[in-house]
Amino acid sequence: MLYRGLALGAEAGAGAAMVSPIAAVVGAVVPVVVSSFQEGLPAALQMAGFAAGIAGIWLVTRPHELDTMAGTEHLQAGRRAGKRQGIQLAVIAGLGFGGFFVCLAQISAQGLYYPLAAAKLVQGLLAILALLAVRLRQGYLKAEFTITGGRNAFVSALGAGLLDAAGNVLYILATGLT
Repeated sequence: MLYRGLALGAEAGAGAAMVSPIAAVVGAVVPVVVSSFQEGLPAALQMAGFAAGIAGIWLVTRPHELDTMAGTEHLQAGRRAGKRQGIQLAVIAGLGFGGFFVCLAQISAQGLYYPLAAAKLVQGLLAILALLAVRLRQGYLKAEFTITGGRNAFVSALGAGLLDAAGNVLYILATGLT
């Protein structure tokens, strides 16, 4: 959802400036809401931080003067629709991130890495199934998968995966050591 939202946002002229902050704030709010039911409301300073984040999102996503002046009405309508769908996908992505963090926080200190390994295994299997479903839907299924973009694309994807796994490990350590 995040990457599709980024793509739609880029088509609408907003891109990561709109989609990423929304997904990040929603992803941070979900654990706060869950912990509010379990442990009580956050402190006033934390609530002020969330208010500042929401205000920042509003400032980023509000219509700008250049958006209303640029192009024809048809182009503006398409941009608004893409922006709206990008925002919706960002909220869904944020809910997914927040839900993932809530689930990871529930694990015990004795088994810190098993849930992470299970999550990565399931994510990998779902990614393979999604690739196969797209290939079948498009009417072709080859035994070989080619990487477009060459070595740079492969290294970038590998780096993103390693950083994702490192972030999850650090999150598990942070929640497990408190």
